[in-house]
Amino acid sequence: MRSARRHHSTVRRQRGFALVEFVIAAPILLLLTFASFEFSHYLLEYNRLNDAVNNAAAWAATQALQGSDGVLASGSAWTTLAGQTQNMVVYGNAAGTGTPVLPSLNTGEVSVTQNTSNNDVTVSVAYPYISLFGGAIPTFMGGSISTTYTLSITATMEAI
Repeated sequence: MRSARRHHSTVRRQRGFALVEFVIAAPILLLLTFASFEFSHYLLEYNRLNDAVNNAAAWAATQALQGSDGVLASGSAWTTLAGQTQNMVVYGNAAGTGTPVLPSLNTGEVSVTQNTSNNDVTVSVAYPYISLFGGAIPTFMGGSISTTYTLSITATMEAI
């Protein structure tokens, strides 16, 4: 009879330890899960933006020469090309139709410049990264941790 009581109290004590372990481990596991989702989302958006900038820079490099004399486009021809290149980054096409490659990406965040001394075209973008969990993570002390970050990507290609 005594061993049965001892066994019952040991089982109850073990259940209590399991509950304490769960209360300690659950927030840590949730934090690690959320962090892995957020990091994956960040890498995915960075990769999409990087591909868009590189593709647009390559496209602009093939369009930048004016005629066969090896001089970069200037004036209104350059302005048109720069606008089309911005559309290539944001929409994936020169016409600027469709949906943006990333949410809230717009042509105002893209800059296209030329270096006439060595016939380079540079495409840069500064995209405000939007976290999966909003703009801030609340802390236990009543404050918050900002999750806003700007993805800055630049690609330079020689005009061909």
